[in-house]
Amino acid sequence: MQEFLLFVIVGFLAQAVDGALGMAYGVVCSTALLG
Repeated sequence: MQEFLLFVIVGFLAQAVDGALGMAYGVVCSTALLG
């Protein structure tokens, strides 16, 4: 059960980081295109 919880936490963190990077990437691209 402990290992499963660890996997869930790691997966959640990975998704959060991925989402943040995706958002930042989108903002940078939009700025570059508009600018």
